[in-house]
Amino acid sequence: MVVKKIERMNLMKSKKSLSLVAAIILSFSFILGSCSSKQEEKKVVIAQVNGEDIFYDEFYDIYNYTLTNQGIDPETEDEEELDLIEKMKDELLEDLITRKVMKQKITAEGYEITDETRKEAEEQYNYSIEMFAFQTQLQAQFQGEEGAEDRDFKKEAEEFVLEQLELMNRTKDDYLEDIAEEILISKYLEDLAKDIEALEEEIRSFYDEELEMQEAGGRGEVNLVKNPDQTRVKHILIGLAEEDKKEYENYYQEGKYEEAESFLEEKLAEIKPKAEEVLEKAKNGEDFEALIDEYGEDPGMESEDYKDGYLVNKGSGFVPEFEETSLNLEVDEISDLVPTMHGYHIIKAYEKFEEAIFTFEEKRDEIKEILDREKKSEFAIKEVDRWVEEAEIVKHRDKI
Repeated sequence: MVVKKIERMNLMKSKKSLSLVAAIILSFSFILGSCSSKQEEKKVVIAQVNGEDIFYDEFYDIYNYTLTNQGIDPETEDEEELDLIEKMKDELLEDLITRKVMKQKITAEGYEITDETRKEAEEQYNYSIEMFAFQTQLQAQFQGEEGAEDRDFKKEAEEFVLEQLELMNRTKDDYLEDIAEEILISKYLEDLAKDIEALEEEIRSFYDEELEMQEAGGRGEVNLVKNPDQTRVKHILIGLAEEDKKEYENYYQEGKYEEAESFLEEKLAEIKPKAEEVLEKAKNGEDFEALIDEYGEDPGMESEDYKDGYLVNKGSGFVPEFEETSLNLEVDEISDLVPTMHGYHIIKAYEKFEEAIFTFEEKRDEIKEILDREKKSEFAIKEVDRWVEEAEIVKHRDKI
């Protein structure tokens, strides 16, 4: 689907792909601890937690990997980068200490990794790979990459992740054990917070505040708008060539906004005669569905998911010109040509829906679930902070 959602980025100087660090963090929890190839530093103690040592090798590989992905030379003389390095060291050391405290706590409470935990870790790993592959596939399709339909995105995703783990001297088994440990810690914290829940007055107050904000045009945590003002539309896209769209994006990413708009205007002029021809046929009463089949270039119109068209409301993620035109059409009305960076759109409105609001009773359970989760999370954070404060910690900051 060309218009839906993805265009929301509005060409805001977005990168062609996620950075390696961002991709890993999006798909997986943060990895700490590894086996350094620097054998001579393996037994250097950088901190002690309740008498248990944390060695330099637990710090080095993730630190080195992070520097590489940030494009920072460890021997840099740039003051800003040096400050960043020092902050990074402090944060990584604190993370290692906190993780050690949590591991000690769950061990003392009798929580152990079992075959069931490892199975759950494997399932989480596979799900993360699938989501990462799906995001990569969407990006490839949006950018019109040749041969995208023949690629095995899941295989590529796992290969990418394994490459990143290798850079940190980790194996898949190492990482699965890390995930299992994270699951165990989460279960322990969930058990501790099992009786924590939101009060009825908190739930009601949350609803009232959300309603007030959304009535003023804001967007809250819980969607209270049962049916926003919506228009169900279909459209005929007379599209720009993929290479033209890419060039337009490149201008924007380089900050050449005037050149981008001039280029777009020129390319739109080239396809305007065809768009006007199709518009005339639509306005003269030719079957709109047949015109979509014959001339339309938006794959979304061919998708089973959108066989009834797109539901458009304010903030629904369509390009602004498409959204505004759709909302202003009456039922059965056909728009004039609507130019966007995708090409020309000829839009027809099929249905209009008026806004309605969910009652408190309809949303109470959903709000309670959100507030319960927030309160449990706050409780868990405070508990971990308390454990760290109560632990006997010695840092050897000069060793890193």
